[in-house]
Order: sequence, then structure tokens, then C-alpha cells
Amino acid sequence: MLPDRSIFFSPDGGAGGGATQEAPQFAELPKSLQAAFGGLVDYAGFAPPAETNPVLVVSNYADYRKSPHKQMVNRLVQRAVYNAKETQLDTSDFLVLQIDQKKIPAGEIWPVSALFLTDPLVAQQSREQTKRFKYGERQLSVFSQLLDGKIVVDSIEMPAQSVKSVEYIVNRFATDNRHVYIEVPVETPQTEAILDAIAQHKDKGVFAKLRTGGPKPPSFEQTADFMIKAAQLEVGYKFTGRLHGLVAHTVTEKKGEGGVEIEESGYLNAVVASALSRLAANGEIVSALVAQVLAEKDINAFTITSEGISWNGQFISTELIEETRKKSLHSIGSCSFEEPVDELKKIPKTA
Repeated sequence: MLPDRSIFFSPDGGAGGGATQEAPQFAELPKSLQAAFGGLVDYAGFAPPAETNPVLVVSNYADYRKSPHKQMVNRLVQRAVYNAKETQLDTSDFLVLQIDQKKIPAGEIWPVSALFLTDPLVAQQSREQTKRFKYGERQLSVFSQLLDGKIVVDSIEMPAQSVKSVEYIVNRFATDNRHVYIEVPVETPQTEAILDAIAQHKDKGVFAKLRTGGPKPPSFEQTADFMIKAAQLEVGYKFTGRLHGLVAHTVTEKKGEGGVEIEESGYLNAVVASALSRLAANGEIVSALVAQVLAEKDINAFTITSEGISWNGQFISTELIEETRKKSLHSIGSCSFEEPVDELKKIPKTA
């Protein structure tokens, strides 16, 4: 059977750790936000822009799991292979975890997500990529048998460029005790077909993933379309990239001698939009609201209480948020944990 998420998190608040103390502690947040943000962040410290050293990533994760915000941290994302050079295929983040297993407290289990960056069928078109992919598979197989259960590889993430790739991934990687998150491409002729194919295997723990980051992230409208389609299919998903902030904002990415402005959503926007997408999928609200809330930059546009969150006349109950986190937005991948925690300072004191 699929892994029980409750075994990975202790219910008490804990003390110490790596997150800033200026933000309200998790236990001080209204119940609606505890439901929204509990276990939300999959920590992928190696990813840009942080690009943290793999050894420090493990140390950071150990600290975050002891912090006053430890209820927000979910999986540790590790690359099955992280060096493109064939001569250096003896390195992966899994090996770092073997070295640093002493950082795992007695009686605690670390949930790990294994990241593959290449569609397995696309990888077969290149000798180098094939070698890298097979190396990652070997690392996954070996690592899953180590450490006496102190670390559980409970999910795998990899992209699919076609329905055929989805079927290949499911047949090769879906197991009774591991989730599979298949990254869906944005705005290709196959996008909807790939999501439909994922839906055929959701009872096997197969879910979707949308890359909301990168140099050209999807628009708010594209993200909203994905969320509504996933809700209609009852497919759970995770996001990854550009969700460090609490609410939407504009960032300037350096490009050459100039800069490019990019609109980013926030993780509060993402949770609220996910809840609204469930209502839109049922025809209870107009679909345009989902994209609009993803673009909302004003934290004061949200009214936050223990009973729920209101935005633009729409009330999302704490119960709906809990259902949304369970059935729709499972988590967000982030290269930083401290930034999302620090952003909690923006929540109005009256919340």
C-alpha cells in the first residue's frame, strides 16, 4: 500500500533549527493556514537559484525538521544523477545521504523524492543520457535497500513528453509503496493527452507535476487550466519552482546586460487557487477566478481566519483546504525553505 504520510511528521512543535525566528511559528498560524501550509514544501536545495552544496542540503533539511516550522517541510528531493559528464557518474545525492545518515534522529523517518530530469524514452535517443538514466535507476535500486528504513524513497519525479512515456514510467516505476509524479509539459499538442493518461493510473499512486519555475514559467492562465483539468480528472499534483513568496509578485531576472520581468505566483495563491479550481471544475464558479487569484499580489485581499480564507467574495473553508491539500495540491518543490518561512511575516496580525 502507498506510504502513510503521518509517519514522517511528529505532532509537537519542536525547537531550534534553521528557519528564521522573525516569522510567526507554525503553531501560531490560524487553523486555515496550518491546513494550507502543513507539509507543503518539498526541499530541493540543490536547485537554482540556491544551488546549495549537496552536503549542506542534507544538514539544512535536518535543521528544518527540528525548527518551529517543521510542520511545513515535507520531502527531501534528491537527484538520482547530478553530473552530466560520463566520467563522473559515480556521484549522486543518494550517496551524500548514506554518508550523513547520522543526522537522522533515532526513531525518525526521512521521506525522499528521487528526481530524474529526463523523459526515459527521450533518454534512449542519446548514449550519454541513456548511461545517466541507467545509473540513476541503479542508485535508486541500491539506495532503497539501505539505511534500515531510516530513509524512505516514497516518490519519484520525472518528465514525460508523450503518452507512451507515461505508460513506460508507470510500468517501470510505479510500486505499491511509492508515488510517481510525472511532469506534464506546458502548451504542447500532447499536454491534455498526457494528463489524461496519468489519470488512468491515479489508483496506483501516479500523479502530475507542473514546473512553475524556469526561465519561461507558464502563465497564470496556463497554470489555472492545468489545475482545473487536474481537478476534473481528480488527479493530485505538485508544483515546482518560483513559489518562494507568500503572494504573487514581480521579479527581474538578469539577462545579458539587462533584465526581464517575470510574474511569479505565491504559495498562498497556489493553495487558494487549487481550492477554487475544484469549485471551477464542478461549475460552481467561473474558471477565470483561478488565474486571477494566482496573480493576486495584495495580501490584504485575503481575509484569513481559523474557519477559512476569503478572497474576492469567495470563501474557502478550512475543510475545503484540507480536502484540496489531500486530493489536489500535494506539495511545492522549492530550493529554499527559509524564504517561504520568512514570508509568513507578511500575514496580517489580525489573521
